[in-house]
Amino acid sequence: MNAIWALVFKSLLRNGGRNLLQAGLIFFAAFVMAYFAQFLAGVTRNFTDNLVELATGEIYISSTINEEIDSNVFDREYKYLRIPADVVEEVKNVEGVEVVHPRIDLPVRLNLPDDTVTFKMAAFNPSNEPRLTKNFTMTDGRMIIEGAFEVIVPQDFARRHNINVGDTIPLLAGTVNRRVNLVEYTVVGKFLTNSLSAWFNNYVYTSIEPARTLLNDKDVMSRLNIHISEEADEELLMPKIDQIIQQRLAQNNPELDATWWEDGAEFFSSLAFGIEAGFFIIVGIIMTILGCSMGFATVMTVMERTKEIATYGALGAPPKMIRKIFLMENVLLSDLSSLLGVGVAAIAFVLTKDIGIPINNPQFEAFIGAPHFYPALDIGGFILPFIICKLVTAQVSFFIANCAVSKPIT
Repeated sequence: MNAIWALVFKSLLRNGGRNLLQAGLIFFAAFVMAYFAQFLAGVTRNFTDNLVELATGEIYISSTINEEIDSNVFDREYKYLRIPADVVEEVKNVEGVEVVHPRIDLPVRLNLPDDTVTFKMAAFNPSNEPRLTKNFTMTDGRMIIEGAFEVIVPQDFARRHNINVGDTIPLLAGTVNRRVNLVEYTVVGKFLTNSLSAWFNNYVYTSIEPARTLLNDKDVMSRLNIHISEEADEELLMPKIDQIIQQRLAQNNPELDATWWEDGAEFFSSLAFGIEAGFFIIVGIIMTILGCSMGFATVMTVMERTKEIATYGALGAPPKMIRKIFLMENVLLSDLSSLLGVGVAAIAFVLTKDIGIPINNPQFEAFIGAPHFYPALDIGGFILPFIICKLVTAQVSFFIANCAVSKPIT
């Protein structure tokens, strides 16, 4: 066995230039697959975990979805619904429900000194949703105080319309009873958002009670986000919530649904699927190039070592052993190169996991809803590139070496 390994290392060194190029290609393939698998996990998390945690909950109660046009939870039009506090408590007490968060989305008109602007307002309670609060980066001022007539505004929106911290903005909105209400709010902060930024940056934000004052209804909301535990039995949970809706909320409300987040976020699910499909197409192209390159290099090696193969055969070496030598050479080269590629990808992941890679393209940034690509740890993304490179190399090498050693010695 030691003699075979000696032959393997000798052959690798003898064909150093070609093997170095082949090793570089394997390194690149492993690095690309391992590193970008982490970004794929980050994109997927942005459109699943972050969307659920920050925008919808695993289930949300809202007016009925129009499946033909409502594929985006941010852009759809929500009808106002009334859920009294005791009903909210009843939903909280359903087995498997962890927390519920009321949200209000409404169109408002901002009466600015130089212009009147139609924009969207969203309302939440900061003390109940710490993760959503942390998603805001305050570039100036502070976060809203719950219950106060305060708003925070997107930084770009504030710049375009010359809005400053401390300004008082009159907001005009249609109330629940189809009247018009005008309430003054104080701007206390400008913000950027970290996840799903292109969507969250399209709103000014206040807390629930001031928004209800503007809408002139103490129980109004547009959505009730419901977060469930990992152990919750989904098949039992949804019927219980549906029953509460039908028994307690049927009157004085539009037609309501309890909706799984995926059903109201088809746009994001399709986007994540498209990005994943693109990634796998790229992986397929890389593997095709790697397989062809490895096959060409192995053919060249076999042609150069025809006399060596014949000598092994004349000395009594069985075809299986000769094939094994070629296979070991290529697989060893693949293992070392792919391990190095995965290792460098791991280092790159550690360096960029917190700072991300800036997109620097406003259109693409708006499309994916984030200013940066942030990787997320995916252990399988580090293991699979090594295995894939090894399998492709072994398959190609075995096929060509098997054809070579099966020919007559002469």
